[in-house]
Amino acid sequence: MRWMAIKTIFYKELIETLRDRRTILIMLVLPIVLYPMLLIVFGQLVSHQVAKIKQETGVVLVSGDFPDSLIEALEKDELLEVKRVEAPASEIHSIEIDPADGQEQTQDELVYPEDLKKWGRELLHDKSGELLLVPAANSSTILEEGGTAKILMFWDPTQSDIVAQIEDRVFNIFIQERNRIQQERIQAREDLPDGYFRPIFLSSENVASANKKGGYLAGKIIPMMMVIMVMLGAFYPAVDLTAGEKERGTLQTLLTAPVMPEEIIAGKFLTVFIISIVTAAANLGSMALAITYLLQSGNMGEAMNFSISIGNFIMLFAQLIPVALIFSALMLTVSIFARSFKEAQNYLTPLYLVAIVPIIISSLPGVTLNTSYAAMPILNVTLLMKEVLVKVPSAQLIAIVFISNLAYAMLSLRLAVKIFKSEQVLLSGKFGFSEAWSELTNGKRMPSASTAICYAALTLIAFLYIGGLLQKPEYLVPGLIASQFLILGLPPILFAKWQKYDFKEVFSLRMPTALQTVGVLIMGSLSFVVVNLVAKVQDLFLETPKAFTEQMEKAIGLGTGDYSLLIMVFAFAVTPAICEEILFRGLILNGLRNSLSKWNAIIVTAVMFGIFHISIYRIFPTAIIGLIVTIILVRSGSLYLAILYHLLHNGLTVVAAELNERGKLPFDANEISPLWIAGAAIAYCIGFIIFYIPRKNLNKAD
Repeated sequence: MRWMAIKTIFYKELIETLRDRRTILIMLVLPIVLYPMLLIVFGQLVSHQVAKIKQETGVVLVSGDFPDSLIEALEKDELLEVKRVEAPASEIHSIEIDPADGQEQTQDELVYPEDLKKWGRELLHDKSGELLLVPAANSSTILEEGGTAKILMFWDPTQSDIVAQIEDRVFNIFIQERNRIQQERIQAREDLPDGYFRPIFLSSENVASANKKGGYLAGKIIPMMMVIMVMLGAFYPAVDLTAGEKERGTLQTLLTAPVMPEEIIAGKFLTVFIISIVTAAANLGSMALAITYLLQSGNMGEAMNFSISIGNFIMLFAQLIPVALIFSALMLTVSIFARSFKEAQNYLTPLYLVAIVPIIISSLPGVTLNTSYAAMPILNVTLLMKEVLVKVPSAQLIAIVFISNLAYAMLSLRLAVKIFKSEQVLLSGKFGFSEAWSELTNGKRMPSASTAICYAALTLIAFLYIGGLLQKPEYLVPGLIASQFLILGLPPILFAKWQKYDFKEVFSLRMPTALQTVGVLIMGSLSFVVVNLVAKVQDLFLETPKAFTEQMEKAIGLGTGDYSLLIMVFAFAVTPAICEEILFRGLILNGLRNSLSKWNAIIVTAVMFGIFHISIYRIFPTAIIGLIVTIILVRSGSLYLAILYHLLHNGLTVVAAELNERGKLPFDANEISPLWIAGAAIAYCIGFIIFYIPRKNLNKAD
């Protein structure tokens, strides 16, 4: 490539972009577009993280002469671990009560030396515990004699997300103990000293510095806004320099110039990248100043301050460079397929929404930067920026984030170059995503991939809203049956009839061989092996809360006796097996196969199948089962086998769960022998081999 040619194209595109005032103004607007599905998943992730934090054990540090009765009360809580530490002896004796004056000081406070607070801050900073309880001298004796035990509680919520939860738990325990002791004293004696009415005085102190508090708050805002601004900075220039030039007819003129496609894409890419990174830098500085002003104005209700050093500013800016490279390349790649500015905006909106997902995940409670997250694009840089604003993360994590994002940027840029080398993409006025997913008949009328995807999206919306109304807890079983047939099962058949599709091809209505049937019977009967393995894998990164499992069992009605086992099998096994297979392994799969490769169609269908089950705890396991069922259909060409496997999987699961709830299962379903599972896994593999060997009645498209 010739750098002078790239430089010329870069200057040309940059000047034209900066002349477009509309583009500059739109780049500064922050559009927020969230689909109902995104909101549901985000809400579930928040609930999961909150439930996870509530189940975590916290360490409570106690020092000095701490009353034994209070330690016993703390140790009764299964989620609290009490550890003793030694405090500076000279400071223990100087904790005093400062009475309220009724004006500026509305309640009594504990007065103590600043050195004691410094010692507490250092101890918590070393992550020895979540809370530190420091009593005044002779607290045990004073409490026993009817006086007031003065106790300081030091805590730092910026150390961990569970600190606030532990602080609230400990505070409530002390309130309960205070009330208990107070009642005992009142009942024991009539002539009561003042201390009997207040046996315990607990003071909670946030030892985080003002700068740390401000950085913690800024970390909730700046990282998300910065990544979004990088996206918006690349969004409109990418559209204007590709689809916009196609619409104006200037791209064809540029292609007649004596330059190579690589030089064109390089010049356009540099323009988009520069605008994106300048936008990000300007917004970073602007938001930093705005947050500093907000905190210093005193409107936050407590002492906070925010400042960012030059070194941290440079590091944050450097981490945004690979992110800007990724978005610039991806948006150029996608927008070049469009034939107009408006069409390019429609194409880039899904990419924009997908990129928002990791930004949202980074704001969830308990999600912090670690080795695993450091390799995930967008999420890694957002978490890194959050940590930098509070404390400097390890050099290893900083390096992983930068290198991984740089690798993703190179891959994105290579994809953009490959697309720009296609003259059909650059010049054809008819080429687009809709044409890439156009209907392929091959002598038989079949749905296209775009038809299948649009139908799946509309069905998901209908199942989410209409199905939600039908499946109320008070009539879940009849509502489930109705929603399965009325939304998932019958509409694809009616739609295929309306479009005059070939029924045999669309719904794979072929009879399987005997060996294939035997193989699927074995696999379906032992499908719990796959579920067990997938559950263990999922627990490594997304553990299913026990409360969620109990809620599902209660919603289904297991063990209640409200419905007979036959009705439950029909509702939760027969109906889904028929209706869901007609939709997913019928209309959707065969629509995708007419435009996508075999394995791409299989994977997309399985992912859609998982997403349809809404819950974040069910998407991955259901997608794996959907993958197996889809492979069965593609290999055999028979929808009947897909229905059979689905029926056996759901049916045996319902039967086993119901019998286990009724206490009629001959073994404990929660404690299956590993040896028995290993034998079942071997039998499952044998069933797969039996199924996979026959090649009769295979779909010709295979």
